[in-house]
Amino acid sequence: MENDYHLKTPSRMDHLINFISALDPFEKSLEDFLSALLRELMFIIPEADCGSAFIYEDGKVKFVDAVCHDLEALKKLDLDEKDFILPKNEVLLVKNTLDLHSDETKKKFAGAIRPLKESLVFDLKINGKNVAGMGIDILKGKEKHFSERSMFIAKLFKNLAANAFRIKVLEEELNKSNIKFKTLSDFSPVGIVLINSDLKFSYVNKAACEISGYTKNELLNMYFWELIHPDFSEMVKERGLKRLHGAEAIKEYAVKIITKDGGEKWVDLRSKKVDLFGEPMLVVSALDVDELKITQQRMKSVMRRYELALEASQLSVFEYDVKRKRIKISKEIFNQLGYDWDVFDDSLEEFRKLTHSDGFKRIVDFFEKCAKDEKSKFDVEYRMLSNDGEWQWIYARGKLVKAEEENLIMIFGVMSNVNERKKMEERLKEYATYDELTGVYNRRTGLTILSEKMKSSQRSGEPLSICFVDINDLKHVNDKFGHAEGDKLIKTSVKIMLKNIRKSDVLCRMGGDEFLLIFPSCRIENAEKRWEKVKADLERENNSETHPYAIILSHGCAQYDYKRSQDEFVAQADVKMYEEKKRMKSQRFNLFS
Repeated sequence: MENDYHLKTPSRMDHLINFISALDPFEKSLEDFLSALLRELMFIIPEADCGSAFIYEDGKVKFVDAVCHDLEALKKLDLDEKDFILPKNEVLLVKNTLDLHSDETKKKFAGAIRPLKESLVFDLKINGKNVAGMGIDILKGKEKHFSERSMFIAKLFKNLAANAFRIKVLEEELNKSNIKFKTLSDFSPVGIVLINSDLKFSYVNKAACEISGYTKNELLNMYFWELIHPDFSEMVKERGLKRLHGAEAIKEYAVKIITKDGGEKWVDLRSKKVDLFGEPMLVVSALDVDELKITQQRMKSVMRRYELALEASQLSVFEYDVKRKRIKISKEIFNQLGYDWDVFDDSLEEFRKLTHSDGFKRIVDFFEKCAKDEKSKFDVEYRMLSNDGEWQWIYARGKLVKAEEENLIMIFGVMSNVNERKKMEERLKEYATYDELTGVYNRRTGLTILSEKMKSSQRSGEPLSICFVDINDLKHVNDKFGHAEGDKLIKTSVKIMLKNIRKSDVLCRMGGDEFLLIFPSCRIENAEKRWEKVKADLERENNSETHPYAIILSHGCAQYDYKRSQDEFVAQADVKMYEEKKRMKSQRFNLFS
């Protein structure tokens, strides 16, 4: 069973890496997103029998998914948030989840949660506030416990899930902001309209209807210039078509319009070309001159909300002036790196001092390509130096914007600190490649290396040998002296083997007490000579009486004959190892007799 666990873990870790890499929190609802996280956690923790996920909402706990629990019964529970307070930023192992709750809460759970033996539970927090939670459980009566490896995987998963969850919550907040913006547009005194390539109205807000006196449906069936006073209609039509076709034209001017009742009204028009759904359009705002002061006040309020949104999301906005070679960056990134924002003077040289040389070159290359119209959008990861001397990973993305009438070329974008995500990615990659106890390659990586060495041997004709190794009596040592001593036996055996092989040789742990040595450019007789050196060191180790037991390794060597498959090649060495293991046991039995 232990060997099976080691065989399955690498593939589960691979799946976790792929899952986190492909995670797109924007395409699911908050509840579906939590459900996906729960079911992924159930998959990568082999001991888990059941689990549940919940959201904290208005001081209450709302269950959104459960595996092998009664979800409908859980949804009916009237639970308060205080019943689910867990240690901040911790994955907690409890012998019984119900022990976290009061006697009154335990009664509420009766019938909804099955009898549990062990549980791993944790909260997802944003800015220290509980937002959601998750737990996975082992049922009573099962002869298993959550391992240290599972605890470690759960902690990694929790941190990655928490980052993705923050993105999801931010996305929902942005959706709410969009609703607020639409509401603001509908009730704004500024007329806002979209003009299509035929200069017909495609969108009008309430203020545009009030200013013109026409209904929404009436305006949507009209050409823009039909509203304009005859003295201005040709000018407006000409300038609108120019801007739609990318030519230079004045974008701000005052004109008279004719309202539905035949009256005349001066409005200030402002227009900007945009591309929506592949079609060029003009966004036009129109307001009475008397409403200008009110509009300025509203714009100031919108900008303040925009600044607060940046602070909450921890994103920095930047703009790069291509002509002047100056870059302005908002304060959020500098705060996260531990600097006083006021010391940054917007110069490219100042930015270079804080940016790693390879990353700075990539960013400047992107800026230059954007300026030459070779690339309109970019995204790049680079490192910036924090105030405490650490290089932290930053992600930046942006796009080119041209101000035609002022002959300006600007690059706008956002920056975010992704240092924790990069650290987690590296730890996950390392965990999926190496054996945690010994530090040598794990089974999956070792067999991948062997496959490459076999292909290389076929191409070059160089010999290739392997040695299958088994640590004898590991179970006896675990049972008699404890698993800590068993781990010591494994690590001592690995140390002796590594000491007596070449740098080009490879050692990997196949699982439990089994290892595989790979000897490139080596015949079987030379592989046996290397093993003799291992045996000599083993004898010296045993004579030192450092351990209350003898370290005995069985081995079996095989040379690649270019005909066998990888499984057959490894099995050949395994059979020889097993034959030696039987001989050793027989000799020991005869000696005892």
